[in-house]
Formats: sequence, structure tokens, C-alpha cells
Amino acid sequence: AGGRSQATRLLLWVTDGYSSDQLEEASGLLRMAGVFTFVVTTGRKDEGLSLVASSPSQDFLFFTDVEELPGLSTRLCQAIKDLISPAELTVSEVMEESFRLSWGRMATAERESYVLEYRTKDRTREGQSRRVVLPWNSRAHSVRRLQPNTTYHVTLRVRGRESSKLQAQATTLSGVKVPIRMVLRAVSASVLSLDWFPSPDNVKQYWILYGPLTGGSVRALDVNGRESGVFLRGLSPNTTYLINISVLYTSGRRTSFSISGKTLPEFDVTTKWPLSPLTTLLGFSIR
Repeated sequence: AGGRSQATRLLLWVTDGYSSDQLEEASGLLRMAGVFTFVVTTGRKDEGLSLVASSPSQDFLFFTDVEELPGLSTRLCQAIKDLISPAELTVSEVMEESFRLSWGRMATAERESYVLEYRTKDRTREGQSRRVVLPWNSRAHSVRRLQPNTTYHVTLRVRGRESSKLQAQATTLSGVKVPIRMVLRAVSASVLSLDWFPSPDNVKQYWILYGPLTGGSVRALDVNGRESGVFLRGLSPNTTYLINISVLYTSGRRTSFSISGKTLPEFDVTTKWPLSPLTTLLGFSIR
């Protein structure tokens, strides 16, 4: 790497798998100096070489036979290329309020750290840049508490190395519209009316479970996602019911709401109908 301060420093050690020297101190000094150590051994055992190779050892320690050394060169060259030239900042697991970032190795020593910055496209207050400092051995990070349906510009760099920088862009998913108001009304001694507002067009189905707050059996009801309300019939008079509404969206996501309400007391016509002595009852209707 010459004397360039920004260059990645590498050490390639080819061995037969055994050394009588004390390697721990030397390997520790190499790590502190930011040197990555690749170890190629023709031995069959570790012999403490995993302590010499950089971490994780499975990426820096290679076992091979003498006859297969030429064939190892392709794997070794690719490993070195991945180390010194991280391909890109990869975006994955994009949700409404989060996404995940992953990258190749850039920092070379424990004294270094990553600086991750992300901002929205506009420069409003919500679009101000946010910054996260990550340890030198980090390879991924989940960015959370974001705004739905928003494009974020992301920059990752090693602190103190302005020229070493990766960039990416990610757009969070559209937020799920949910019913924001549930209304439960007692219609009669055996019927409750349940309505919700608004009725979003991204709802596939409503699953409703309801039963007495204390004792009694639980009933289930499936409601088409285009509906905005339902009647719960065949209930007991003067009884408090607990209703759970699960909303299944077309995206596969689910949300749940709970509400409680009480049916009206049972009406006794013979004892509670307010008739005066001069009144003639011709008929009545209860709805």
C-alpha cells in the first residue's frame, strides 16, 4: 500500500501451519495499526492461526494443500478485492418507517468508526440530516422512526476519511390507512351496532370477535373489507360486551382495535308501558 495514509494495509502470511514464535503480541500490534492479516496455511490444524488472522477468521484464514495453491489465488484475490473495494451500500427490508443498510468492510482499525447520515430530499425541518456513529466492525444498521412514503438519501463514511464514502437512496413504503374512529351503539336488548370511520380502500377483511365481558362464549364474524359497519345480533340484555376488531390489509399487514359496550335492558311491556286510564293500546312495535 506504500505510504498512502488512506490506503488499506494488508499482510499476507503463507505458512505450513505452525510457528514457535509468540504471535499474539505481534498480531495485536497489527490490528491496532489497522493492518488486515490474511493467513494461508498448508497445515490441517488451526495451531492458533485464527488468533493471527483478522476477524472474522473465516474470511481471512485459508486452509489448502500445496498442490492447490494456484487454485486458491482466485478466492484470495476476490477476498482482498472485497476488502479494499466495498461494492455498494445495500438497502433491504424496506418498511413504512424503517429500512436496513449493509456494506462491505471499510474501517481498518478499532480506533476508527463509521458515520452514517441520512436525510429526506427536502430541506424542511423534517428533512434535516440525522447522524449515527457506528463501531468500526459494523457491517449493517437498521434505520428506524422514519416517515412513510418518503425518499431518504444515505451516506456512509469512515470518520476522518472524507474520500471513502458510500451513498444510497431508499423510499419507505406508503403508510397504511386505518379506521380512526370506532362507534358502538346499543340498538336494543339483543343488538349492538358497530361502525367505523373512515372505511379505507386498502382493507381486505375485518375479523370481529365478541363476547360478554364476564363469562359466556365468544363469537366470530367475518366482514368484507368494503363494509363500514355491522350489527351484532342475538345478544343478552343488559350485558357488557367486549369486541375485538382485526383489520387485514391487502398488503398482508394486520392491526387490531378493541371496544366495549352494553346492550339495553329487556323491556317488559306489561309492567313498564306508560299507559293512562284513558288510553287504549291499539298496537306496538319494538325494533
